[in-house]
This record gives sequence, structure tokens and C-alpha cells, in this order.
Amino acid sequence: MLKLLRTNNMKRYVILFIGMLLAVAACNQDKQEQQVVCDQCEGLLSKTMTMYVDNEMTRCPSNPNDMCMRVQFDRYQGDTAWVPFEQEICGFDYEPGYMYVLEVQRKKVGKDADGNPLYKYCLLHIKSKTPEPMKK
Repeated sequence: MLKLLRTNNMKRYVILFIGMLLAVAACNQDKQEQQVVCDQCEGLLSKTMTMYVDNEMTRCPSNPNDMCMRVQFDRYQGDTAWVPFEQEICGFDYEPGYMYVLEVQRKKVGKDADGNPLYKYCLLHIKSKTPEPMKK
């Protein structure tokens, strides 16, 4: 009788263990599908950072006929202003109506005519994509 109880308990533990393994594998698979790698930003002058993208676009300062994403870089360091972002993020397809938290890689690629640094941004992965109603 004791041997039978041990066998039944063992079966339960094995089934529970297999179920947990399947759940972990499913979670890891979801994370891997969300990952987007853009190798154009790799190099010595690269920096990984978090970028927040607003749910609405704004007019670009350099060309008011174009629309730009609104972004924040240092949301938790007191900078709460959304700024127009006139560049593309390699590997990222913006969809209006969603707030994004992105992990991006920023690479310095040179300087503009005024001596300001120029950067290229590449998506590493989307940390979150949350539906947000448009203000219009």
C-alpha cells in the first residue's frame, strides 16, 4: 500500500513538473517572438537605452508637412516633455493609438553642421505596447 501511494505521489510530481516546464517554455517563446534585432547599431559607440513613444504623432519641426513620433528618453529623471523624433527606429513599426516602451540601441554616427552628435536608433525589443485613446 505504501509503495502504491509513493508511486501515485511521484506521478503527480512528474505531471506537475512537466506542466511547469511547458509553461516556462511558452513564456520564453513569447519573449523570443517579440524580440527584433537590428544589427545596424552595433559598435563601440553604441548605448542601450529605454525610449517611450507617445500614442499620437506631432508635426516635425524641420518640415511641418511631415508627422513625427513623440518620444521621451528620461521619463523617470524629471524630463516629462514629449519631444518630436524626426528619425526612424530601425526595426520598429509605429502604430498610432499605442503607448510604447522600447529598448533601443543608439549609435553615434557623426556630427551635424553645427557640431551636434548624430545618432542612429535600432529596436532591440518592445517592452510594452499599451492601447491608449487618442485625444482628438
